[in-house]
Amino acid sequence: MGKRVMIVDDDPTLVRLCRLILEREGYQVLGIFSGGECLNSLRRGTVDLILLDVMLQDMDGLELLGKIRANDYWRKIPVIVVTGLSKWQAENYARSNPVAGYLLKPFQVARLLEQVHRVFGSNGHRDSEASKEVLLPRGKPLLQEALR
Repeated sequence: MGKRVMIVDDDPTLVRLCRLILEREGYQVLGIFSGGECLNSLRRGTVDLILLDVMLQDMDGLELLGKIRANDYWRKIPVIVVTGLSKWQAENYARSNPVAGYLLKPFQVARLLEQVHRVFGSNGHRDSEASKEVLLPRGKPLLQEALR
């Protein structure tokens, strides 16, 4: 069974794209669209990695990260921050918060997989042609598949 990855983002298209890419890599993916939904899902069962958007509609990503880190059971779950902030802001955010890494939107598939594989090490994935495709904005085949 593959590692479990939770994607927390209020953009359904981005969640579908990431799900498609990561499932092709052999991961089990759970798409979550709000901070409250993330917390409820974690109460039902844990995951091996969280991809967390910092700007959610119901809760700031920093607030959600604080709630995750305050829980003894969840605090060790690696979190990769996904953001539309500038590179400088994202690096600052990553330095001042306990996160495993960050992704700047829009990002390439290779960058997503690099971050995820780094968290899991070489045993957490399989090689894939997906890592050679560009996610957004030029990744039209993946985008079209995700929009179905």
